[in-house]
Amino acid sequence: MKFDWKLQPLQRKLEWDLDLARGRVAAARLRFEQAGDAVRGLEEIHAAQAAAALAATRRGADPALHKQALAWLLSAETRLLHRRTECTRAKAELAAARTECRRCNERLEALSALHDEAQVRFAYAERREAGKEADFAWLASRSAQEPA
Repeated sequence: MKFDWKLQPLQRKLEWDLDLARGRVAAARLRFEQAGDAVRGLEEIHAAQAAAALAATRRGADPALHKQALAWLLSAETRLLHRRTECTRAKAELAAARTECRRCNERLEALSALHDEAQVRFAYAERREAGKEADFAWLASRSAQEPA
């Protein structure tokens, strides 16, 4: 007799779900890294421009140019805030994707444990049945050898 695992379709579905969840984790990680890179790049540019504006103020530069530099800094801060918000959102998406991946993995591991347990029970039943058949065969051979 052959072991027949009735939950095989469910196990395949859980494996596919886990693969998809891993893909979502990879995509979310990429978005988070890109958002972090964008934030760091803007922070560097912002720091350099702020230092240049401060140096221009100390030199007594043209007030109109200084005003433009401050307006640019304000605009850069707005962009930086937007990028930081994107980075925070990407971090939350990554955490959610990791949680989903962990949940899928736990479900698959639980089903695999059930599968292993079912195989052990099946093997035990097979051995027990083989033992019964051997006992019957032995009894039949003993009864055939006895004189009537």
